[in-house]
Amino acid sequence: MEKCRSNVRDGLRVVVIVTEGTREGAKQLVATNDLSDYVTVTTIESFVGQNVDEISEFDSAIYPSTISDLLRRYNERIAAVEPDASLQIEIPKGLSSG
Repeated sequence: MEKCRSNVRDGLRVVVIVTEGTREGAKQLVATNDLSDYVTVTTIESFVGQNVDEISEFDSAIYPSTISDLLRRYNERIAAVEPDASLQIEIPKGLSSG
C-alpha cells in the first residue's frame, strides 16, 4: 500500500490488478489505508478482457484473431524462458490467427 500511496502522491493513476479470489481483500486493504478514492482494484480477467476488446477495436470479427495472437505470443515467450511446456496455453482450433 505504501507504493500505491507514493504513486498517488506523485499524481499517477493507480490500478491494482489481482485475481478474482483476492479482489475483495485487496479492496478492503485499499479502504483500510484510506486510498479508495485514489486506487482502482480490478481483476486480471477484467483487465485482460478490456484490453483485448480495445486491441480488437470492439470488432467481434477481429476478436478471435486477437485472442489467438495474444495466446501465440504468450506461448512464444514461455517457450523462450521456461522448460516446462505445460505452462503454455493450447490455442483452440476455432480461433484463427488472422
